[in-house]
Amino acid sequence: MAMYDVKLKSFKHVEAHWESIKPIRGRKEDVRPMADRARTFERISKLSDTCYSLNITTWNDRREDIITWELVSGYEVVTIKNGVGEWAHTSTYSFLDRFLPQNVGFVGKSGKQFIEIPDRDTKPFKWVERYLPKRTGLKDERGIQITRPSPLHDWIWVGDEHIIPRPRVDKEAKKAHKEVINNFCEWMWNMLPLLEDNTPTNWQERRDKCVILGISAPHHSYWQDLKTQKAAQTNFLKLLHTPDDPLYVDLAIECIAQLQDNGQRTYDREIHAWVEHKLSDDAKAFRRKVNTWVNKHGGFTTITTDYYRPC
Repeated sequence: MAMYDVKLKSFKHVEAHWESIKPIRGRKEDVRPMADRARTFERISKLSDTCYSLNITTWNDRREDIITWELVSGYEVVTIKNGVGEWAHTSTYSFLDRFLPQNVGFVGKSGKQFIEIPDRDTKPFKWVERYLPKRTGLKDERGIQITRPSPLHDWIWVGDEHIIPRPRVDKEAKKAHKEVINNFCEWMWNMLPLLEDNTPTNWQERRDKCVILGISAPHHSYWQDLKTQKAAQTNFLKLLHTPDDPLYVDLAIECIAQLQDNGQRTYDREIHAWVEHKLSDDAKAFRRKVNTWVNKHGGFTTITTDYYRPC
């Protein structure tokens, strides 16, 4: 299946593009692939005479309108949406990168997604970006809107920009566990020579073990609701307070394994190979990573926009 860009210029181009595509035969619904006909899940749909949707259809035939292009009181209005859920939506990012309107860009950085448009009033000319939030559910209509009176004009933003959420640590709640967290970190640092190169690699075994340990596993999330999550956090903190428990070692092993999974690599030009840095290379970095990991699974970290104070 080929992946190529389709950068439409105006509502008339969207309309002409839809009319130029022959519907897929043998389908009850009107299926018109946005680009490659083999990629039938990437579609362009006519919602009305003044509104078209560039969308992704999921495995259960649910249409997700990623880009909606419509005419409103003579103005072109484009609504752009992100995926649903906090994980990575690589198909959505690829869709946006290839099918956003001409002179509208997609940027991904630091796990966040942004839409950018040119600002020709600035000298030198530059692109201005806005944060594109991930949606919490199918009924979450959050997105970014841009508009213009005609293709002869530049796009402009519609509405207020979204605030980028930041992690915040509840230091008061963490105080009661400070000593056991320090002990856990020190014990793991001393055990690193034995554990660093002997962590498990079977993700299914790790997933099942993580359920017992009260932490989220790589490649799998077993959180069902807030009550389940709170119970897991309680179990996790209980293990931190009981170093005599045999599962204490398993907790340390999984912690090290997850830190390794998220480790960075650098390219050594002398040996022409990627080098993976060991956790034992930097004691301060190790302590910082363990602290962040404990904050996450102990329930001390929350994602919030309360830090923002408008001028």
